[in-house]
Amino acid sequence: MPKDKVAKPKEGVLKLREFSFYLTGAVGSGMVFSIMSSLITDFYMNVMQLHWLFVFLLMLFARIWDSFTDPMMGVLMDRMNPKRGKMRAWLIYSPGIIMIFTFLMFFIPDVSETQLMVYAAATYVIWGLSFTLTDIPFWSLPLAMTPHEKERGKLISLGRTTNGVGAAVPMALFMILTPVLARTMEGATELARNTRMYMIIALVCAIGGGILLFITPFNVKERVPLPSSDNKGALKNVLTCKPLMLTALMGILAGGRYMLQAGQAHVARFAF
Repeated sequence: MPKDKVAKPKEGVLKLREFSFYLTGAVGSGMVFSIMSSLITDFYMNVMQLHWLFVFLLMLFARIWDSFTDPMMGVLMDRMNPKRGKMRAWLIYSPGIIMIFTFLMFFIPDVSETQLMVYAAATYVIWGLSFTLTDIPFWSLPLAMTPHEKERGKLISLGRTTNGVGAAVPMALFMILTPVLARTMEGATELARNTRMYMIIALVCAIGGGILLFITPFNVKERVPLPSSDNKGALKNVLTCKPLMLTALMGILAGGRYMLQAGQAHVARFAF
C-alpha cells in the first residue's frame, strides 16, 4: 500500500461540548475542595471556636484516613463495571453528598462543646470520604473519554487550570464579604458576621460546585473500555511507572503550597 494510502489513527474524538463540561466540572471540584483546604481551620478556630489542638489532631487523622481511602477507591473503581460507566456512575451520585456535607461542615449546631467536637469530626471525615468518591473518578475520566494521549493530556492540563480558577472562588468571597458584612451588619458582633459570612461561602460553593460536578457525567462519553483487574502486581506496576512517580513527587513538593493555602485565611482575617 502506498505511503499516502496508509490508514492513520483517528485523532480528535472529543467534542467541544465534552471539553467544556469537563472543564466546568473541574471548576466545581476546585470550589468544593478549596473551601475545605483554605478556610476550614479558620472556621473551626475563630468561628466554631474549637481548641487548636483538637483541630490539629482532626486534620492529622483525616490525612492518615485519606491515605487508606484513596487507594481503596482506586481498587473499587478498577474492579467494578457499572452500567453508566466506570467513572461516570460515581460522578452522578457523589456530588449530592458533597453538597450536603459541605453545608453541614460550616453549620454550627446549638450543642455542648464536646458534642460540637464530635459533630465537627464526623462531618469533616464524611466530607473527605464523599470528596474521594468524586475526585478520583473525575480525574480518571479522561482515560475513558479518549484513547489518544495528547487529547487526554490537554484535557487534564486544562482541567487543572480551571480547577485553580474554582479554587480561588472561596478566598475571593472571603475577602469581598469581610468588609461588606462589616458595613451591612454594623451592630453585630464579629462572631455573628463571621458565622454569616461562612454560611454564604458554604452555600455558594456547595450549590455551585456541586451542580457543576453533577452535570459533567451527563455531557461526556466513556469511549475507551477499561477492563476490570484483579490488581495482581499492581504495586510493582505503580513503583515502576516513571510518569506516575514524577506526579507523586510533584504532589509531595507541592506540600509547601498547601501549607500556605491553609494559612491564607488567617492572614486575610488579620489584614481585613
